[in-house]
Amino acid sequence: MRLTGILLIFVIGTVLACLNSKHFFSSFENFIGVLLFFFVPWSAINLVDYYLVKRGRYDVPSFFTPNGIYGKFQWWACLCYVITLAVQVPFLDQTFYQGVLVPKMGGADISWIVGFAVASLLYLAGAKRFAGGQQVAPAMADPVGSAS
Repeated sequence: MRLTGILLIFVIGTVLACLNSKHFFSSFENFIGVLLFFFVPWSAINLVDYYLVKRGRYDVPSFFTPNGIYGKFQWWACLCYVITLAVQVPFLDQTFYQGVLVPKMGGADISWIVGFAVASLLYLAGAKRFAGGQQVAPAMADPVGSAS
């Protein structure tokens, strides 16, 4: 079943790409640009949290406990994400929207670079104060699921 589904999606995708081959590259480029716009800031926040705030020490089972040490959601991370999305807009160059700073930079879309920098610095600036109150267990000697 899985192989049939994958092949069906592959065939449909190939047919659509061939039918729209004149605009495929620009459509694909815009799609990748939109993915960068949304995923780069969130990835930056996660990387800063893992490497600089928590220093690789997460209590993984607590991820699945709503009232655990991490809580239901981290409002500081969400706020940083929304602010970063707004800051990226002037640097965004898509077919449906062009930011006000893009023409001054010769048409370069650097929104993802701005997003990475702003999200990283903004989250790091407030993470210890607003999201760092939780006590994280030290790294476990035995990996989760290993026999003792």
